[in-house]
Amino acid sequence: MVARAREMIPRVNLVVTLDTLEYLYRGGRIGRAARLMGSALQFKPVLSIENGVVDALERPRTQAKAVRRILEIRVTRVGERPVHAAVVHADAPDKAERLRQEVASLFNCRELYVTDLTPVMGTHAGPGVLGVAWWSEEELVKIG
Repeated sequence: MVARAREMIPRVNLVVTLDTLEYLYRGGRIGRAARLMGSALQFKPVLSIENGVVDALERPRTQAKAVRRILEIRVTRVGERPVHAAVVHADAPDKAERLRQEVASLFNCRELYVTDLTPVMGTHAGPGVLGVAWWSEEELVKIG
């Protein structure tokens, strides 16, 4: 099981949006100036996590725009391929359910779950995180 889990790591995509930059600041992930600027402009950053590396993709100013961008990124990366997906959230079950419904209507999901972020991720990202994780069986064929 451990070998299979390690094999899946490079195949899983996770794109999320944060509700606040406060927890990244508290955890030492960003500086005070970035936190103040992001808070003043009300950024809802869109982050991608692949192979354990966090990449800031965009900085929309509303969560609705951030969620729309997450779905657009997913379309770009997945296309029409069937996927296994999960909507992830931190203390935002109602928003997660709405996002699950959108994902189900827009994509060919072989399976689709809603799940809480892990406590470690939630601690660094804070409440209100919302995103989508996925992997495609076709990626397994290409890579494996």
